[in-house]
Amino acid sequence: MRLSRLPPAVLLCAASVFFSFSLSFSLSANTTGYYYLEVYYKVITVNGTIPGPLINTTTNWNAVVNVLNGLDEPLLLTWDGLQHRRNSWQDGVLGTNCPIPPGWNWTYQFQVKDQIGSFFYFPSLGLQRAAGGFGPVTVNNRNTIPAPFAQPDGDFTIFIGDWYTQNHTDLRKLLDEGKDLGIPDGVLINGKGPYNPTLAPKTFDHETINVESGKTYRIRVHNIGTSTSLNFRIQSHNLLLVEAEGTYTIQQNYTNLDIHVGQSYSFLVTMDQDASADYYIVASARFVNESAEPGWARVTGVAVLHYSNSRGAASGPLPDPPNDIYYRSYSMDQAKTIKMNTSAGAARPNPQGSFHYGSINITHTYLIRSVAPLYINEKRRSTLNGISYTPPDTPLRLADLHELEGVYTLDFPARPKNRQPRLGRSAINASYKGFIEIVFENNDTTIRTFHLDGYAFFVVGMDYGEWSKNSRATYNKWDAVSRTTTQVFPGAWTAVLVSLDNVGFWNLRSENLDKWYLGEEVYVRVADPGGYNRTEMMVPHNVLYCGLLSKLQRPQTPHAIKSSTSSLGGVILNLATIYQTKGKKTTKQNSSSHHQWFLLPAGSASETNLKTPESEIYLFPSTMSLEPFNRLVKLAARAFYDDITMKGDNQPKTGRGDNRGIAVVVLDALTRRQWVREEDLAKALKLHSKQLRRILRFFEEEKFVTRDHRKESAKGAKIFSAAVAAATGDGRQTGKEGEEKVKMHTHSYCCLDYAQIYDVVRYRIHKMKKKLKDELDSRNTVQTYICPNCAKRYSAFDALQLISYTDDMFHCERCDGELVAESDKLAADEMGEGDDNRSRRREKLKDLLQRFEEQLKPLTIQLARVKDLPVPDFGTLQQWEARASAAGWGYGNIDPNDANKSQVPGYGGTPMPSLGDTKLFYYYK
Repeated sequence: MRLSRLPPAVLLCAASVFFSFSLSFSLSANTTGYYYLEVYYKVITVNGTIPGPLINTTTNWNAVVNVLNGLDEPLLLTWDGLQHRRNSWQDGVLGTNCPIPPGWNWTYQFQVKDQIGSFFYFPSLGLQRAAGGFGPVTVNNRNTIPAPFAQPDGDFTIFIGDWYTQNHTDLRKLLDEGKDLGIPDGVLINGKGPYNPTLAPKTFDHETINVESGKTYRIRVHNIGTSTSLNFRIQSHNLLLVEAEGTYTIQQNYTNLDIHVGQSYSFLVTMDQDASADYYIVASARFVNESAEPGWARVTGVAVLHYSNSRGAASGPLPDPPNDIYYRSYSMDQAKTIKMNTSAGAARPNPQGSFHYGSINITHTYLIRSVAPLYINEKRRSTLNGISYTPPDTPLRLADLHELEGVYTLDFPARPKNRQPRLGRSAINASYKGFIEIVFENNDTTIRTFHLDGYAFFVVGMDYGEWSKNSRATYNKWDAVSRTTTQVFPGAWTAVLVSLDNVGFWNLRSENLDKWYLGEEVYVRVADPGGYNRTEMMVPHNVLYCGLLSKLQRPQTPHAIKSSTSSLGGVILNLATIYQTKGKKTTKQNSSSHHQWFLLPAGSASETNLKTPESEIYLFPSTMSLEPFNRLVKLAARAFYDDITMKGDNQPKTGRGDNRGIAVVVLDALTRRQWVREEDLAKALKLHSKQLRRILRFFEEEKFVTRDHRKESAKGAKIFSAAVAAATGDGRQTGKEGEEKVKMHTHSYCCLDYAQIYDVVRYRIHKMKKKLKDELDSRNTVQTYICPNCAKRYSAFDALQLISYTDDMFHCERCDGELVAESDKLAADEMGEGDDNRSRRREKLKDLLQRFEEQLKPLTIQLARVKDLPVPDFGTLQQWEARASAAGWGYGNIDPNDANKSQVPGYGGTPMPSLGDTKLFYYYK
């Protein structure tokens, strides 16, 4: 069925793309250009190809990528350049994630928040990138923000990189034995060997880019290699630079450009040459001495630019690389010409130059020095500021969350120290909202590139020699390019400025794989100032555990995501069996077979921007069993929120009142619904809409509810109803076409967030137990608490229910004042002194703790019941609407919000019988 026949709810939904990646070893030769290297060796493919599938998305869209590890070793994918705002859980490095075991799968879920540009993904463990496993990520502009150039006639991605014929395991062995990797065996372009008709006439498989005369194409180039900087050029064609790693640049032409390991650029190339012949595309090694080491002559990759009406092969000598024997600073001076286009909008409408980084005070400076590899404990290692990083078995972020000690330290030196180099797990302790200066110094004889996950930094200066405070006078404080990877030349320094507005643990590393493997990395800890989950996103419900937390890991049966047909109750909902669209095959790369599933708004510019080949609409609701989770919600509601009242402000207050228990009623109602329009819920509960909004805002802060708001016309406001109508088969019209008003209104929707509810309840019980034990064990007596504002007194158990999860303190139910403990003398006077009395106090304490455990038992039992169940996930509002419409299409008379009707399998279930007014806590009197 074509796109035009989709129901309105599906046509209008947007903001998500879904992928299924399977990484595996392939023993290859010739099929990807390895014939030139004349050996068979293992490569890592993604869905059977090198490079892997393109992730083609748009600013602020969500991406869901299920990764199956088909290797015989652990795996992680990292997303070079994607910032994962407030979500370092998805970064895919050992400091934040446990590896995916062989045969297991793990699903990454992230948003490309406030980003545009050209990026890539790759396996981050143990030199696996040297064997492949990489692929492109393209983030398009939103429709409302045009790019600062005309729409190109096509879009190509080119991966260049040095390559070794040894397997990556052999390369690891070389480094472990204290040896260098040596000169690479060649350069591959998009996984293929160099074009050279004299070596393999008409038989060699090289990369060919097919173009038409007179057209302009966007060419995105990534250096995905192991350690070699490469110079990129196209014979007789100019390269108009327009973007560098997510920043639009001042547009200027280059005949060639040095691209260092891990760096990415976008060029506009116009096909304005004689179209009767083909042209060379070349990537050759830089900063090497071919005279002293002739082997470097082979480290050159060659592809072909083929005009559609060409009648002859590319011929003649390759275009010359830069000759900087007498111009030492050629490459550095070239890098300094790459500047930000300050007047262009990118991910946001405001110009890129509106962030005046040059006028912000620096809060801290880090001088990070790299040196030649040296020996530590008889092992050859690389260091930053004298520390060679050794990854612990437990990721740093998980250790921080679970308050594990000894996993890492926060003592990374701000400057190199005069001391013996050592192994360590030292992290940088950075301050949220700080503005730091990082100066990289390279005291080695080979070039380095450094990358920072989670951020883009302003490359404000670079020069030869040692950096000093006086060097700041040379900084570019206006239009320095903002990027994620920068080069540091031998015997030189590079300075960057970073605004620390992204909480989490972020990897700062050398992109040179050999140096990274040997220890050139450090983690930057940017702590959430409000405590766990106040600014940062919660740990994902599918988090993997390892190391000291291995006992928390649930077993997994290895499986791949494959489905041609499935029901709404299955593990996968494949709407591609109902609807399928075909994208334009604009290039050879774009026409390669791979899976990309997306939801696309009708008539949007993104509809043409997404040049994916066989595009399907594909959704992933898990098999849901709602009843156990609904019971958990109702138990938690009566345990924690039975006394909550709403008295006219946004902050709930406890106490007796006319609407006592209304919060429980709202939660109960939500257990019988999925996504629901808030005004409809208010009508159903006979509540004023403002009162309901106060309750929902409270539960949104408590992480029980997720909400969505959007401006809609009168017609647009009926999308939700249209989805339900499609599901119920109700074809009645609510008004005549054209009657809808153009005026826009904001409508709000809400649903329960079961994944976060599970985590919040666990965390709340843990904090309550910990608070009680800390308060009681420290004094060995029963505390009494008093509010200094209104003098109201509370027992220990009374106070326990009033704990605030903003500051972990007790707050008065009457005036919200912070409670303080009265003198222990009151309890001592009541019970007297002496050994017998102390013994009785201990017994009373023991009895209190026992009662506490008994009252928590219903919740803990229910938590245990749902522990191994798949967590219900309705997805975003737009995804839910699409599923509701599709459900009606396939199942007939079904209303997902009608609790009186049977539900689609996996989506509903019988509502749980009322638990009544059971009180979970009985206070000791």
